[in-house]
Formats: sequence, C-alpha cells, structure tokens
Amino acid sequence: MYQFSRSIYRELSPGVVPGRGEELSTTRMRFLQACEASMERLAMDRHYFAKPVKTLFNDVRHFFPMGDQLYVYRVCERHMRLATEFVDTQLRTGTTFDGSPV
Repeated sequence: MYQFSRSIYRELSPGVVPGRGEELSTTRMRFLQACEASMERLAMDRHYFAKPVKTLFNDVRHFFPMGDQLYVYRVCERHMRLATEFVDTQLRTGTTFDGSPV
C-alpha cells in the first residue's frame, strides 16, 4: 500500500510549504506520514473508511498554499481511487493487500 502513498508524496512534495518555525524536511516528513496513515487505514479498515479522499485531503491540505488546493485534491482523489480499487480487487480474490488470506 505504501506505493500509493509514496506516489502521492512524489507528485505533491515539491509544492509543500514549510510550517511556521519548521524546516521544509520536517514538514515533508509530516506530509508523508499523513499519506501513509490514510493508506494504512484504507488497507486495514476498508469497510469503515467511508470517505478516504476527504480524510486524506483534510489531513494534508494545510501543507500547501491556497492556490494549489484544487490540484492537491485531484491528486489525492486519483491516487485514493486507485488504492481503493486495488484493495477491493484483493478482497474479491480472497486476499488482503499484502497477499495473506482474508
């Protein structure tokens, strides 16, 4: 599942703006952790994660300037849709995201 969060990170990390009194590397690390947490929740708790795109966007939007918000939302939406399809496909075949039986 981390391939999805890393993909979001690679696409959006150049636009991350450092927080007040924080180095850019620290802000980017917090951004990556937010992406990974959403993907982990999607993988572990698929049926109780009703709005994964909204959750991810709300968790990461404060890392970006206002003018980039729509772009950030669309990237989150695209990658979360792909991750959701992957998890759903795995569940239909009777395996979890890591290949172990359901």
